[in-house]
Amino acid sequence: FRNLDFTPQYKTSGYENNPKIDVKAIYVSRSSAITNIDRFIEIAKETKINAFVIDVKDDYGYMLFNSSASEKFAPGANVKSTLSDDKIKELMRKLKENDIYTIARIVTFKDTVYVNQYPERIIVYKNGNVPYKSTDNLYWASPHDRQLWEYDVEVAKEAADYGFNEIQFDYVRFPALSKSME
Repeated sequence: FRNLDFTPQYKTSGYENNPKIDVKAIYVSRSSAITNIDRFIEIAKETKINAFVIDVKDDYGYMLFNSSASEKFAPGANVKSTLSDDKIKELMRKLKENDIYTIARIVTFKDTVYVNQYPERIIVYKNGNVPYKSTDNLYWASPHDRQLWEYDVEVAKEAADYGFNEIQFDYVRFPALSKSME
């Protein structure tokens, strides 16, 4: 870590094409973004909602859009993606036209699709080779997996290229274990 820059990084007041705003957001799952986005836009028009947190990579590891990062690291992640390049651009255009601030939610280490591709990277119980499964029946990859870091950052870059205003990395941690699970 000798070459790391530990200079404090201060929050920006925004960027020319992406000003800082006071966000009042709702969560939009990957499937809802595909099937119910018009209803969510109507809710935003009727309330003070001005932002959507949209699953770009969900709790299972599935992608909202066809991702080249997923093709490279975990091709199974694109299996449930129904938004082509044109469709994601159309979705983002519609959201911007309705003044919706977009936040891309990218689930990081809780990723069943990824660990199915790389079973050696799954978190296992310390007293054996039994994979840890969370209460929602999902598997977690090791937060030490630098390839997964690279994958998630590439997904974030793709989301930014499509016009998401902000990136939210979720589950950037080890899973929480209860005493009975350790």
